[in-house]
Amino acid sequence: QQVAKEALYAPYIVRERGEAMAVMKDEGAIIPAHLDYRQLGGLSSELVSKLERTRPASIADAKKIEGMTPAGIVVILASVRGHGASRVAG
Repeated sequence: QQVAKEALYAPYIVRERGEAMAVMKDEGAIIPAHLDYRQLGGLSSELVSKLERTRPASIADAKKIEGMTPAGIVVILASVRGHGASRVAG
């Protein structure tokens, strides 16, 4: 029975691990100052409010926001990649 459960959830686990690795790899990605968080699907209104108030400079900064979720980071990262993400020097 345990093997059947593991087989059922394996694709989701693999996808989530891949997303987590991508986020870790891109923590230094700069978030454009003009990014309109309201236009990003998948962010709660509370997170949008916090992001607009704090205007994190990078994915690493965004991860530090209270209430930020892994899914929220993936949404922001996808948008940053779409803008041609640059890297923080360091």
